[in-house]
Amino acid sequence: MKKSFFLFLLLLIGCIGSVSAVTCTIPETGSTSGYYVLFADDTLTWDLINSTMSAYDFGVYAPSITGIDGPKMYFASKNDLARFCSVVSYTNKVIPFNGDFDVYIDGILTPMTVLLIDGQAYTPYASDMYQDFDIDTSKTQYGYMYSYVHSDYSGGNYLKISLNGVQLFYAGGESTTYYYDSAVFPADSTMRIAWTNLHGYQKTTTSIVLFDYVDYSTYSAVNRTDFTISEIYTPPARYVATFDSNVDGIEVFDSGNSLGTFDNLGTAYLTDGTHYLTFLKDGYYNVTQTVIVDGSDLTVSVDMETTHLPVELTLTNSEGGLASVSMYIDDELVNTVSNGQTVQLPRGSHLFKFVKSGYWNETRTLNIDESFDSLDIRFYPLSVMYSIQVPTDINTFKNSEVPVTVTISPKAMSSSTKIYLSGKEVLDVRDSSNTQIPYVNGGYLIGDISVPTDITIKFMSGETLGTNALQMRVMGYGTLGQSYVTDTSFTYEVVQLPLTLTVPSKWNIGSNNLRISETEGENRLVMIQVEDAENNIVYSDSYAFSGYESHDFEITFEETGDYRVRILSGDLINSYLNIEVVNPILFSQTTITGKPGTASSLSVNIQNLFTSPQYYKVEISGDGLSEPSITEFSVSPGVTKSQTLLVPVGENLTFDSYLLTATVYLKDSNGIYENILEESIILNIDSTGLSVGGVDLSGLDITALIPSGISFGSISPDTIIDMAKNNPLLVGLVALFMVIGGSTLIPGGRKK
Repeated sequence: MKKSFFLFLLLLIGCIGSVSAVTCTIPETGSTSGYYVLFADDTLTWDLINSTMSAYDFGVYAPSITGIDGPKMYFASKNDLARFCSVVSYTNKVIPFNGDFDVYIDGILTPMTVLLIDGQAYTPYASDMYQDFDIDTSKTQYGYMYSYVHSDYSGGNYLKISLNGVQLFYAGGESTTYYYDSAVFPADSTMRIAWTNLHGYQKTTTSIVLFDYVDYSTYSAVNRTDFTISEIYTPPARYVATFDSNVDGIEVFDSGNSLGTFDNLGTAYLTDGTHYLTFLKDGYYNVTQTVIVDGSDLTVSVDMETTHLPVELTLTNSEGGLASVSMYIDDELVNTVSNGQTVQLPRGSHLFKFVKSGYWNETRTLNIDESFDSLDIRFYPLSVMYSIQVPTDINTFKNSEVPVTVTISPKAMSSSTKIYLSGKEVLDVRDSSNTQIPYVNGGYLIGDISVPTDITIKFMSGETLGTNALQMRVMGYGTLGQSYVTDTSFTYEVVQLPLTLTVPSKWNIGSNNLRISETEGENRLVMIQVEDAENNIVYSDSYAFSGYESHDFEITFEETGDYRVRILSGDLINSYLNIEVVNPILFSQTTITGKPGTASSLSVNIQNLFTSPQYYKVEISGDGLSEPSITEFSVSPGVTKSQTLLVPVGENLTFDSYLLTATVYLKDSNGIYENILEESIILNIDSTGLSVGGVDLSGLDITALIPSGISFGSISPDTIIDMAKNNPLLVGLVALFMVIGGSTLIPGGRKK
């Protein structure tokens, strides 16, 4: 214990008189209550507390104490708690233990303000006067008052203390009076001390205990009063908490103590420390929050979630809507509903049963949340063999695989049960054990069933945006061999992908660019897979998109043919593109003939599918050549160009046929040639024929080379050629003739 407390205790004992003492009695074995104080000094024991309390003379009324438990002292009532928190007496104008404690009511830390009105009024004349004290609280409540009133003149004077015009305490003539009582304090109150026929001195000491935050002020009409009002116990500082909520009319509790009902952006006061707030509103789930106040105003965000959500019911049979349908939720009848009616359904997973006389009961286990806004129930007459539950609210994307689970419930044993599907491309049908159901004679053979059976159907959504449908027929046989058929269908919505795709105008061998752009501002991981005709994955890559981001996937093909490009993202996006890969580079021939020491030729056709000029290089190499052939050229955008390639045939060749390789290169954006195609060329060697200057003349019409007007006399041009084949001198003459354009004199001819 602090030394200052011992000194305070000694002074207190010295001030206590020996007569008419009003003290407390504390039971050694006491009990607790909802009214108590918690001393700041947690080293206080029962003996120390009892000794201190026994020394206090409360004068008019001593608080009733029920027990002590460590640093807690319990009181019999709120009135007794307030008396302990008042000044001890007019001669000892202090709060017990110097007010070094916190106050709890019903186990809740409670703010408390203690005001002390103290002073006197004097006049040598018989005068009337008053002094007012304005006291404002947060609400109407009880205030607890200890009051000492003294008058030292007996000439018909008196003093009256009133609250809002209602008398509380009174003293007249030469007298001294003590009071302890409670009164109702409205939120805006005025306490008045009034003197009538005052002659001499009149004094009062009044303490007021209010379990609240209090504003106060004083006013006197004359200057002959010497009264002060002071705050001798101050509640902890409080700060403004603003409730930012999604609904109005929320009741807020702090550790079970109501703070009031607030609309969005309503405010309440909270003290420093930790607060356990609970938010209540009919039709919404309770929300609890732990809020820490640390010396400043704050905003508390509250998101109230409804306990029920509106859902529109579609209740139909084969002919239209139905009314007077009993709706059960978790086996409890809650309503009678009709087609098109909107009902409030509880959030979460629940078992729903819809009962209509003359029809099969329809049962669904549903999870109700914000995305669930409609429920479609199809009723089947009792005369129908099969009840079929089909899904609703199916949304998918173009060219996507859609898995749908339907439940087929037979009324009795159904043999050789089959389902027939039409309207879309069906990819797969499986039972609840994930076993593939065989396709037999146009239908999927389920077999014998007698209980509800789940069937999962995977089909392609198609390319048509909007509402699409898949038709379904269930057929089977009863125990007597009679056949039963039930037809149904389910619809689904095909919506745009949250991605845009920019694809090449033609997919070709080599590099192709697929650009994908995210269109909804969401982060998403997208995977691209390419499958060949045998469903082998020949390409796979992925990219993590930020909102509205674009990315290029470079897809390379080595072979022509049909492929499927899949676009995968999350659980919902599984779309595809069917593409055909073509070869934009085509050699006009893959077998050529050449003579040793001559230059043969072939051509290549190249289509530029891009929007800018493309630059190519073709290299022909192999053992049968005198040297590799390299040809560089460009192709304009959108143009198909035929380029001639020379093939220099070597001399002194050993074989009559050689395998050449023609390699096509494309210059990339960095100026580097990239190998995009290799083609095998067969070179056949022809040792016969005529060549001049390294140019193969085989197959040429020699007469086309002879200028008009030139005559060989009686010798035909063919004879000249035959002679030249075995006469090198003649070959030279023919060459000379070709060079000078026929100006050389030919025997038997004449100069042109």
